[in-house]
Amino acid sequence: MPKLTISVRDLLTLRFGPRDISRAYVHPLRLQQGIQGHSAVTATRPAEYKREVSVFYDWQSENWQLTVRGRIDGYQDTGDYILVEEIKTTWLPPERLDPQHNQFYLAQLGVYAWIVQDQSPGRTIRARLTWWHLEQEEERSIDLTAEQIANSGKLLAELVRDYINQEQRQQQWLAGRNASLRTLAFPFASYRPGQQELVATTQLALEQDQDLMVEAATGIGKTAAILYPALQWLATAPPEAKLFFLTAKTSGRAIVEETLHRLPGLKLRAVFIEAKERSCRHPEGDCDTCELGRDFYPRATKLLPGLLNRQILSVDLIREQADTAKLCPFELGLEAASLADLVVADYNYVFDPLVQLKRFFGPGQNVPAALLVDEAHNLVSRGREMFSATLAKKQILDLQRALKTENPQLADQFGDLNKSFIQWNKELKAQGGGMLLLDKLPWGMRAKLERMSETIALMESESVELADFSKRLLRFNRICQHLSPEHAVYVSRQGGDTLLQIFCLNPGPLLKQQRGQNRAIFFSATLNPGPYYRELLGCREQYLDVNLPSPFPRENRLYAHIPGIQTRFVVRDRYYPAVARNIARVVSFNPGNYIAYFPSYTYLQAVAAYLPEYLPSGFKLHCQQAGMDIAARQELLAALTGAGANLGMAVMGGLFGEGVDMPGEQLIGTIIVGPGLPMVSAQQQLIRDYFDQSEEGSGFLYAYLIPGLLRVIQSAGRVLRTPEDRGIVVLMDDRFRSEGYRQLLPESWLAEGLFASAWPSRIEEFWSR
Repeated sequence: MPKLTISVRDLLTLRFGPRDISRAYVHPLRLQQGIQGHSAVTATRPAEYKREVSVFYDWQSENWQLTVRGRIDGYQDTGDYILVEEIKTTWLPPERLDPQHNQFYLAQLGVYAWIVQDQSPGRTIRARLTWWHLEQEEERSIDLTAEQIANSGKLLAELVRDYINQEQRQQQWLAGRNASLRTLAFPFASYRPGQQELVATTQLALEQDQDLMVEAATGIGKTAAILYPALQWLATAPPEAKLFFLTAKTSGRAIVEETLHRLPGLKLRAVFIEAKERSCRHPEGDCDTCELGRDFYPRATKLLPGLLNRQILSVDLIREQADTAKLCPFELGLEAASLADLVVADYNYVFDPLVQLKRFFGPGQNVPAALLVDEAHNLVSRGREMFSATLAKKQILDLQRALKTENPQLADQFGDLNKSFIQWNKELKAQGGGMLLLDKLPWGMRAKLERMSETIALMESESVELADFSKRLLRFNRICQHLSPEHAVYVSRQGGDTLLQIFCLNPGPLLKQQRGQNRAIFFSATLNPGPYYRELLGCREQYLDVNLPSPFPRENRLYAHIPGIQTRFVVRDRYYPAVARNIARVVSFNPGNYIAYFPSYTYLQAVAAYLPEYLPSGFKLHCQQAGMDIAARQELLAALTGAGANLGMAVMGGLFGEGVDMPGEQLIGTIIVGPGLPMVSAQQQLIRDYFDQSEEGSGFLYAYLIPGLLRVIQSAGRVLRTPEDRGIVVLMDDRFRSEGYRQLLPESWLAEGLFASAWPSRIEEFWSR
């Protein structure tokens, strides 16, 4: 017999839940004042008055057993009667209280009173809802009649039946889903080399509750080989378990959707969540004034059963259904995700402390999940962003001046904060600029920032600038709560402004903390060296790993290195003509579509200026520009992958360096100029210093060399996407030959003659075969 437990509040939400979407931020100060209000009310009660009294009600049928639990704010047995009291606090005048709130709280009070009456036969029960006004410091009460208490018993019975029916439908769904998952066939007629090993290892990691690190070459079919055993795991996992497929790019999302459609007979609710900023329909992103949020929850509840019957809820489908019903598409996706088996979303929705989906990963949530982290190498830089925060002096000073009349108290707080920046500027000037590294935030600053956030939260303002600062301050304060030895705190001058920055040096421990006890499968074409990625991704100590080479025919690819080129910043300008001549010579052997990748836009433009002189006739030159919008990116991609002979010029690690698919004749070669090392900067030096200490002199390796060679490998991966593709990868820069760089390149490149001599004849022979 299934045994279930539910709280009175959750049970009442089935009928008396919220109606409108609201993103009104409830500041911790509000919560603290609510607690103080409770204390103020209960302090006036007699000695026999009991606080926070637990109650339970057991309901049983032939097939189900349900325990309804709750906690009464106040309980007093006077001898003549038993008083059951619920206490709520408010800043609003009684006439402005939301009727929905009273309806919910009176229903809650009535259910508590009925349970007490059921367990105290023959006794008189009185029930009272007390509102404590926080500003006026006085209480007002609403008493229930005996008839209302009796009717609450009928309400409880109805809600229990509704909940049991809901659970029965869920059990029926799970039974059908699990039956389909147990008989699931691999989505392709046969396995590619390495896929069976990946399926088996993924299955083992999930069964043993271990992390898994997967490095598998592009084109092996990682998504299908990992998703397939993960879906089968769901059939044996607890009924509330979920899969989360996490990706940084929409291309990863598309592959998942395509794979699911290849699984005939699959019964699975899969929900694809789009970033809020892309799905939001409100011009200012204000949920509290958006018409699509009005009466959202009742309308969404009616829409969801039919929507979930579609099973694979793509971003387009959710948007289409939301627009038809005039509902918020982002929130509709989140509501559907609560009932989904598989959620496909950006990394942020699991790992970012401000964006994390609290309904799954927040305090008190214990939804067992398996996290499938696609292109996991991207999570290192994204993780640093998630756990970093910045405050700027200029914005603080502007708000201090703007608020002098409207809110002098808040203006003084901004002025006090600005004094710290003035002092830091003096210290920066005294040391000749650069960076002012702080051991920690100044004494008392965190408390001041919290008070400032409280003041802003309690005031009503239409200032867009203040709202923007409030969001930045919220992130800054939240990151302060995560401050650890993995952070650096410093002040620097940038763009004529002074910035106070909390910078995450090593996101690994924080990423591990955010995902809790959930197992993770990290997979990418590039997770070498292993110790680096295990540390910076937050891999658990108990883990498995698998490394699979490319399954594509060796004769379809060629790796070559052109010697005699140096791309170090101090000498690179001497080699611009030589780089241009070599690029032109490489593409001349077989006209088609190529991309040359560079470490920066400046370098790209310098070489592009020489190319018209050397480029073979018939070739069209297409250059990536900084700050391209989506339309411009798509136009450039279409041009450089079109018919004829095209040479694209792009930056490593940029829009065209990874996450774009150019199979077949769309791209037949890449020329990679330089190892792509990050520019020397204050932040990169901080990372270097951190790992010099924590990883025994590995600072340059972790801060520069690994990120640089990652860009090289990802850029090279654009060429060979399918078993039928043929193409070449050419490197330029003598540093690639040195031991420190060679050891980070794929072993297969070296084994297949990357540094063999006579590169022109090798390329000519390759294309002639």
